[in-house]
Formats: sequence, structure tokens, C-alpha cells
Amino acid sequence: MWLRVAGWLIILLLPYSCKREEEVKHEEQGKEGKIIGLEQKYFNIPSPIQIMKILEASNIKFNEEWLLPADRVIYATTSPDKFFYLGVYMADFAYSVVCGSSEKSTVIMTAIAKLLDETGISGIVKEDVLKSIEKNIGNKDSLLSIASKIVTDLNVYLQENKFEEKAVFMLIGGWLKSIFYSSYLYEQTKNNEILKFIVEQKYSYDNIVFLMKKYSGIAPEINDFLIDMQELSSFFSKNEPAIDSVTTTTDKDKRITKVSVKEKLKTDEQEISKFRTTIEEILRKKLS
Repeated sequence: MWLRVAGWLIILLLPYSCKREEEVKHEEQGKEGKIIGLEQKYFNIPSPIQIMKILEASNIKFNEEWLLPADRVIYATTSPDKFFYLGVYMADFAYSVVCGSSEKSTVIMTAIAKLLDETGISGIVKEDVLKSIEKNIGNKDSLLSIASKIVTDLNVYLQENKFEEKAVFMLIGGWLKSIFYSSYLYEQTKNNEILKFIVEQKYSYDNIVFLMKKYSGIAPEINDFLIDMQELSSFFSKNEPAIDSVTTTTDKDKRITKVSVKEKLKTDEQEISKFRTTIEEILRKKLS
């Protein structure tokens, strides 16, 4: 089996690297190196928490209008809807915390707790968690740590109960809302690092589509999401990163050679605007 969704979600909490770098360990034999191992150190799918941490460096500003109102939780009537909303609210939670509006995080976490209660997973966000959030208002690291623990606990629950397909809906919601924030921030700042991050999400997109197809037989509702998600494929196919240069550095003492790949971007402004609009339309459709 290529991977399990539950185990994969834990990976989302690990540090994310936008740079591609390969470390090749070798034993020197004369002037030649004998390769004995290859370790690729980058992740394809960051969590909403990691995405917001990346955007924080670009001085992202808070806009309350971008949040999904907590009272919209009543529109999540089916199990797939509830888990999709969970992903969206988790992205909103991270956005509020990173932007310094952590008082909003309490309201958002209340919506998350309500959704979990309705899905029968009420034990993950207990009253003490909500009190801990209120106690740590203004402390970004503590609040994001709380959010990470919630995702981890939810992941364990879904794994133990073999509900991996439900995790896919949560993943789609969190990723879409996070990329929505990223694309809006790029349009405001024209920061090339953000643009690079968005374009590199092709790898995340490909993995998400793979998982959607994989679990569509168990959860047919995924097919509706899959149709909408495929509207994003043209952007990634037109704006796939191209290799600009490749450099290598060797540490003879440690016998490690690092291969760094520098990529160049060719993205039309209209394309990124259309991409952001498409994501916004998908979210509006799924959250109405």
C-alpha cells in the first residue's frame, strides 16, 4: 500500500521545506564516490498550520471577511460536509492565530468542537482545551501547538476506527482554504516567494487527487469534490516549476554531497488571479 491517509496526516505536522535538496552519502574510493544512500528531504503536503507559518514571514494581514463565520457550521449536514468544514475551520484557526487575532480563534475552535461532537468525536476538544485556548490568547506558539495536538488526536481516532476516507475530506478543506489565503496574499504583495510556494503546490495537488481517486469507492461523495478540484489542474500544468540551475557542494570530511536545484517561475498574473477565483468558487459552492 502506497500510504495510509491517517499516517500521512501526521506527516503534515512536520517541518515543511519548499526547497528541493538531495543528500547523497558516498564512500570515496580513489577519485570516485560509491553511492550508499539517498535521502530526499522535502514534504509535498503542508498542513494549514505550516502554510500559515510560511505566510507569516510575508507579513500577512488579518481580514475577518476571509473567515468562515462560526455560525455557518449549521450548514454542514452530512458527514463529508462536517469533515470538509473541519479542515476549513482549522485553516481559519491557524490564520487567525498567525495574524495576531487570536481572540477569534476561540470562536472558531467552538465551531470545530461542535462539528467534532456531531461526528461522535467529542472527546478530542474538551472544555479544558477551550479554556486552554482562552488562557493562551496572544501566545501564537501555544495556540498552534494546541491545534497540532487536536489534528494528531483526530488522526489517531480516524486511524484506529478505519475512517481514512473522512480524513480526505478534512484534508481537501484545509488545503483549499490555506491556498486561498496564499493566493490572496500574493495578489496583495507580489512576493515571488509566495508565488513559488503556490506553484510548488502542484505536488500537493497531485497527491490529494491521488487520494481522492483512491477513496472515492468507499466515499462516493468524493467524486463531486474531485470534479471541482480538477478545475485547478490547468494552472499547475501551465505553471509547473522549471529547473534554472543545478549546483553541487561536497563535504569531503563528512563524505556528503548536496545537490541543490534552483527553479524558475513563469506565471502570468491573469493565471494566478483565475486560480484564486477558482478556489474561491469551489469553497463558496461547498460551504453554501
